[in-house]
This record gives sequence, structure tokens and C-alpha cells, in this order.
Amino acid sequence: MVLLLSPSAGDSFMTMSDGELLHAYVLEGSEAAFAALVNRYLALVHSVASRHLPDHTLSEEVTQAVFVLLARKARSLAGHPSIAGWLHRTAWQLAARTARTEARRHRRETEAAATLPSAMSMPDLPESATALPALDAALQELPAADRDALVQRYFLRKPLREVGAALGTSEAAAKMRIRRALDHLKVLLARRGITCSPAALASVMTNQGVTPVPAALAAHVISAATSAGIGAASFPQLLLGTLSLMNGTKLAVLITAAALVAGFTTVALRQQSREAAPTGVSTASSSAIAGASEESSPAGSSGRLLVSASPGASLGTAEALEAARQRLRMALAAPQTRGGAIWPDAEVLDAMAAFGSRREDLFATLRKVVLDPSSSDQDYMRMRALGALGTLEKSVPGLTSFLWETTRQGDWIGRVGAFSALRRLGLESGDLPALTRLLEDTATVGGSPAMRRFVPEGIHQAFRQNPQAAAAYLPDLVKLFEVTSDPYTRFSAASALLGTPQGSDPRVIETIRTGLREGLNVAPTDHRGVSVGIAIERAAAAGSAARPLIPDLMEVARTSHESYERTAAWLAIGQIQPELRAEIPELDQAMTRDAATRQTRQDVSQGFATHEDLVRALSDPATAVRAARDLSDTGIRSPEVIPAMIAALDGMDEDSRDQVAAAIQKLDPQASIERVSADAVLEGVIYANSAADLRTADSNHPRLERVLNELRMFHTWRTTEEIFKATRNLAALDVATAQAFVNGLAEKDPALAERARQQIAAQSKP
Repeated sequence: MVLLLSPSAGDSFMTMSDGELLHAYVLEGSEAAFAALVNRYLALVHSVASRHLPDHTLSEEVTQAVFVLLARKARSLAGHPSIAGWLHRTAWQLAARTARTEARRHRRETEAAATLPSAMSMPDLPESATALPALDAALQELPAADRDALVQRYFLRKPLREVGAALGTSEAAAKMRIRRALDHLKVLLARRGITCSPAALASVMTNQGVTPVPAALAAHVISAATSAGIGAASFPQLLLGTLSLMNGTKLAVLITAAALVAGFTTVALRQQSREAAPTGVSTASSSAIAGASEESSPAGSSGRLLVSASPGASLGTAEALEAARQRLRMALAAPQTRGGAIWPDAEVLDAMAAFGSRREDLFATLRKVVLDPSSSDQDYMRMRALGALGTLEKSVPGLTSFLWETTRQGDWIGRVGAFSALRRLGLESGDLPALTRLLEDTATVGGSPAMRRFVPEGIHQAFRQNPQAAAAYLPDLVKLFEVTSDPYTRFSAASALLGTPQGSDPRVIETIRTGLREGLNVAPTDHRGVSVGIAIERAAAAGSAARPLIPDLMEVARTSHESYERTAAWLAIGQIQPELRAEIPELDQAMTRDAATRQTRQDVSQGFATHEDLVRALSDPATAVRAARDLSDTGIRSPEVIPAMIAALDGMDEDSRDQVAAAIQKLDPQASIERVSADAVLEGVIYANSAADLRTADSNHPRLERVLNELRMFHTWRTTEEIFKATRNLAALDVATAQAFVNGLAEKDPALAERARQQIAAQSKP
């Protein structure tokens, strides 16, 4: 049944926010709530589509497709108070891509029939209306919150008070955001050769941004969207064809994959043939992957590779299979992802999807990279290949056994990467014997700080998956804890037991307590840092069961010389015993800061952060890259922005560094970032290691190791200031090691080495 709301029948829905209507649709299946959204935004979406598609049929199909997307994505959008900006962006994307597709089709038809005109006829439009498509495009370059504010204020003609409420801010703040967004939009249009004042922009958007809608369109849109909504298996043909082109859009990828799985391969293949996709790269299969866009979060998705069962996605010849293998190897070694996370990016996922349903061939290709890489960047490729294996499914023959074998017998890269992949695939109660044996292998766990962290977490993961089945394996873990003589194994076993029924054993608590005390008495070596970090994390995860550890956590929080340990300890105390917050000012401050950080992260990820929020977010590794990009998009150069962006580079991997550096150059082309090559840094570390090894008996040796570890953590370029800072830190601990570091730099960059020597000389002055 198609439901159109009259003003009287839909009064209750008309006063609800977008988020409330989406919640009603998702949780209650209320078609009336969805119809209210269609009635609210249909004119906006149709107007955007019509500006790019003079063909009324196509513009109406795009309008329908946008609301189908809204229905499919309703669950994830339900937390947003306003979806106006999202709808504008989605309508623009679909319409623009459909227009390009139609233009290509028209060119092909023109070439085939010489009598046809050389270009599509366009109706005459007023000059201001002609500029609207460019304005739509420029709006997409604004931060999401700015775009949403302009769409609501001018396209939808809402008063400032309502705009502020929809954005979760005050009327004054909304007014300021709109004024700033108009100024930014003016600059973006000027780059496109369109000069106009902010007042003229506001006038055009208000008077011509939204045009009348065909009377019957609402009924068709509501019917199509609700029938192809949450959990449905019906998609418009235009939606499949258009979305297959949107490789960078997570939503398009998910819907196309779902459609293929539901059996709509005939439609997709027909559309693919019509669009004349490049030979050897199936449009359908390249889109049939989940969660590869920059907006997605590894923690928020299953990370499984969805491969189409479509015959068109299969590899029918040996040549095609070899081409897919080579493409995957190239994607694994792609320079733009160097130093990035272990999990595959969009390029790797696309290359994996090219294997279609041939999962065993995909597994064999990745396995070969892990065991026998041919690239000079082999460590990087191996780690990325192991991450890619973690996005497959356990049903692939030999996958889990290979990962377990690599975890037990591989080098440190193989162990860490393979075990991370196993955790991504999901550890179960049946894996507990293998996990317990892994703890017994002190060379594997005790020799790797990462494994000492991961294995206890993996055991907890297996317990959470099925507590009743896991209980049968607890005695083995308790026995290991009791009989082992290795301190790291005992500590890891105690960490794994914490939070289980056996975790209340006083001996377990005392072992964890020893790990916490270690942080106050032992120099900050790599082993020590991981031990203390695990102790704090496991105590926090155990909740009230870790109350006996509160005094020890309190001591760490107040006396540790590491700021991250102090913060983590306070937050663990708050998680274990929240009522202490009212009694301890330091705890309240730590929890308040943490809540503010979480809120800023959410605001940044959703595009609702203010300029000040974005500057603060630069100091948070979780948001620094996104904040830098958003700051560069605003074009606002307040005095602290460039220095804060440069400071954010510290500790970043190469891919993140490149993104932040690009943002700096976009914001200020005159800004100078003096880069030091990764090879020069590595050469300096090699020389310094040799000198530091002669100081093993020195009390400063652990700190020397820490400085050098920070330099070699990522094989990436550094700024000169980072190099000078490291040189000063080394000189403060041991001048000979600092000089050796500079000598290594001189092998690759003599001029830089000379400047670094000046840092040592300055450090040595009384």
C-alpha cells in the first residue's frame, strides 16, 4: 500500500526530526514515517536530479533510486537529526554519474550513426539556473555540516532556529556556520569560473534551488523505496547500473553486493554490457565488496569480502586468472598505502573481488605472497596479504590451518599478522586449546610485545563468543598459570583469566598487581610498556571483578611518568567503580576529557565539528587525518592551524602523513614541509643501534631503545624537526649514540647530518 500523508493525518510525523522518523521506520516498520520523509525532501532530491538530467524519465528514476538508498541505509542514518545534506549529496552523485553514462552512450550512438547530432540538445535555461549544477558540485566540497546547513537554510527555506536545532547547535552558531559556508562556497565557485556574491548565492539557492515535483512521483517513490527497503530483495535497474560506477561509495557497494547475492545478476550484467565496462574488470564484481570507503570504520563492519556468484565475475581462462593475480600483487604493494593499517583498502578489495567466486585461487595467491614474496617491499606485502586473508571466510579450505601454522612458526611479521587475521575471522571456544598452547610457547608470545597483548585478548574473545562452551577449557589455562616459570607467560595467563570465574583467585590478582607495580619501578622498555598497558586494559575489561586492583591503578594514575598510562589508569578506575568519580577530582577530570574526546571524534566523523573542534582533533591520532582534510576544505587559516597540522605528523604512518601533507599544501601552498627520506632515517637508526648496543649496562639504554624504536616503527619519511628532536633526545641520553645516528644520516643526506650535528652541539652547551 502506498501511503501519502495529508497535513491532518501526518501532523505527528511532520513534527518529528529526520532521525526520529528513520527510527520509526527501522524499529517499527512504519511506512507512514518513511512517507513523511519522502514528502519532506522529494522536491529537493528531484530538483537536484533534474538540473543534471534534462530527460524527465531519468531524473525521476534517479529520484526514486535516492529514496531506495535511504530506505536501505535507514538503520545507519537513524542517529542523524537531519539527512538533508546527505540526500543532496546522494542525489548529486547519482545524477552526475547517470549524466556521464548517458553522454558516453550518446557518443557511441553518434559514432555508429553519422546522421545523429553530435551532442544532446539542452533546453534554454536562465543564466542563474545554468549555474546551479556547478553550485551542486561545489556544495559537495564543503564539510558535511556546512553543506547540510546551506541546504536546510536556502533549498528548504528553514528559519535559522530550525537549522540550529537540526544541527544540534544554537541559532547564533547556525548563523555563523552559514555565513562561513557561503564565503567558502563563493571561493569554490570562483575556481569554476563563476563569480557571485554570497547574497546572490543565497538568492539563487532560495528562489531556484527547489522546483515543483510531478504530482504522481511521490506515490511511485514511496512504493519503490518501501518495497526495496530494509531486508527486501528488489532494486530498480537504474540503481544497480548507476551504483556500479560508484566504487568509492560504501552504500553503493553494499547495495550492489546485496542485489547480486539476491540473484539479480541478469540485471547487473545487462546494465554492465550497456555501459561497456572495460574488458577484464567486471563492474559488478568490482562493486561487490563491503566497507571500503574512507567513511567506514574497521571496528564498525564485519570485514568480510562479499564476492559475487555471478558468472560474469568468474575467471574463465588461465590468462584471466593470471591477470587477477598480478593485479592483486600490485595492489598489495601500491605505494599510496605504504605504512598503512594491516587491513586491505579499497584498491586491494577491488583486486580481490576480481577473483569472483574462486575463493581457493584467491587464498592460494595471498598464501604465496606470505610465503614467497618477490617484491622488494616484501615485509609490507606479507603483512597486507595476511590482513587480506582475515577478510575471507573460515569456510575457505585450508585458511584457518595456514593462519594457525604461521602464528606458531612464522617470524614476527607472520605471527602478528596471522594471529590478527584469526582474530578478525573470529576466535571461538574450540580455539582455546590452541590459544593455551600458544601461551606456552614463550618464543612466540614472550618474544613479541604485540603477541603478549593479542593472545590474552584472543582468549577473552573466545570466552565471550560462547562462555558455556569455553568453561570446559578454563582448567587448562589455570594449570598453565600455575606451572609456568616464565614471567611473561604467567602474566599473559593471568591477564586472560582476569574477568573469568577463576580470575578472582588472589594469585591472579597479585600477578596483575605486579605488572602494574612494574610500571613504577622499571625503566620504560618495550616489554615494560606492553605489560603495564595489558594490566590496565584487562583490569578495565574485567569491570567490578578487578576492584582489588583499584589501589594499584590509583598509584599508576598518580605517579607514572607516562601520560598515556596515567590516563588509561584513571579511565580503568572509572570503568571498574564509576561511583568514585564523585569522590576523586582527578578521575572526574579524566572522564570528562575522555567524553569530550569521544564527542569530538563523533562530530568529526559525522562532519559536524566546528573549526575549533577540528584544530583540537589534530592532536588525536584517531581523528587527525580527517580533521586535517576538513580544515583544508574550509580554507580558513587561523594562526594555529598549520603548526598544529605539522605537529600531527609525529608518529603517523606514511599514508596518513601524505594525506596531512596534502591538506597542508591545499590550505597554504606556501607552507614548507622539509622531508627526510625513509632510507636516510633507517641508515641513521642502523648506525645508532650499533652504538646503543655498547651501552646495554647503562641505565639509559632502555630509553635509547625507545627513541630508536619510535624512529623505526614506520618506514616512512620524516620532517627535519622530527629528526632534530630525535637527535636531541638521543644526545640527552648518550652523545655517542646521537653522533652515530648523525653519521648514518650523512650516508644519505650530508647536509641534513651537518644540521643535526648542530643540535648535538647545542645540547652539549652548559
